[in-house]
Amino acid sequence: MKGEVMRREVHEHKRLVLLVVPLLAATILACGLAGCAGDGGVPNVVINDPPNRAEVTLGEATLIQSTATDTTGVTKIELWVDDALYASDISPAAQGESPLSVTLDWTPQALGPHRIVIRAYNAAGNMGESAPITLIVVSGPPELSPTPTRSATPPPSVTPTQPALTPTPTIELTTEPHTVVNVASDDVLNVRAGAGVTQRIVGTIAPYGMDIQVTGAGRRSGGAMWVPIRYGDTAGWVNSNYLARQLGSVDEEIAARAAQIIVAIKQQDLETLAGLVHPEKGVRFSPYTYVRTEDLVFSADQMGDFFADHVTYTWGWFDARGEPIEFTTRQYYDRFIYDVDFARPDVVGFNETIGMGNTINNIAEVYPQAVTIEYHFEGFDPEFAALDWRSLRLVLEEDEGAWYLVAVVHDEWTI
Repeated sequence: MKGEVMRREVHEHKRLVLLVVPLLAATILACGLAGCAGDGGVPNVVINDPPNRAEVTLGEATLIQSTATDTTGVTKIELWVDDALYASDISPAAQGESPLSVTLDWTPQALGPHRIVIRAYNAAGNMGESAPITLIVVSGPPELSPTPTRSATPPPSVTPTQPALTPTPTIELTTEPHTVVNVASDDVLNVRAGAGVTQRIVGTIAPYGMDIQVTGAGRRSGGAMWVPIRYGDTAGWVNSNYLARQLGSVDEEIAARAAQIIVAIKQQDLETLAGLVHPEKGVRFSPYTYVRTEDLVFSADQMGDFFADHVTYTWGWFDARGEPIEFTTRQYYDRFIYDVDFARPDVVGFNETIGMGNTINNIAEVYPQAVTIEYHFEGFDPEFAALDWRSLRLVLEEDEGAWYLVAVVHDEWTI
């Protein structure tokens, strides 16, 4: 199928009883649901990342992110691997805090599946446990889909040049500004007095915060790398997992909308995503950076049922060998929308192009009134000299004072 996919479509004692009974019932209900202070309630625990069945690399540190909540405060979080305690971290407050978000790292030493569980404790010493996830340890980097080949009707190309990019770096002292990444729109990035979650919070940064300056060398704490930063009048330490280098700048409204969209894509939150798609134009999906008029367009209503659609569509042609990209929506998502963790990139380009291969980028011609936000990885394997870079570009247009998603453009090195 080519072109636009069409829109689918009581006496005093009685009064006393009447007052007391509802209050008693409400108290029982509240304690039953959340746990009353000191009565045996347990924390609620969620593993935020990585996702279940994710592949991780043997001998390399894997970051396990979790959040625990409790009405009396969470005092301690533990990482259990294959039913054995591996690591732990504590709340900076003796009485605990809620929510308490912790990142712990695990370095796998054996291949195959491993069971991961997070346990959390409240001030009463009661323990709550997350639903388990399984992580698959492999001997090399998680496998990416084979590099696609040239299209039978190829997009215009330019003279081949190797992109001047380096293998994925770590956060370090730099004059480049940074932006917040991988933080939900209803959350914030905490700035702490020192490195680690045991330090007091001295400020917060919105999930779309930009122009953050890293002011010194990083320090490891609780399995994560923390870096000193300055953001406006706020100075302190943040977890570097939630920062990416920043190129360019846009209005906060646009940055906020892009941050909301990329997290919704990562979490496969179709209800939220559908509400962010342009109400008239829908959203176009392009596997490579040359946008074609034949690219498939889905309406906002169709995005709400995106993964329920099991039809095989033709999305374009593989670069190099000219074979059609014939995928279901789920297959296309796995290969050309979220083939890597774009919500946690190396660099974010705000109306700045980062990834450059041989295919012409004509986004500005097709969408002259749009703003493009690019989430870019510089590379994964040093042996490929950054030729294994990946980008996902979100194209936003304004409509009646609000910014909507009109295109999702994937990009990678092409021949």
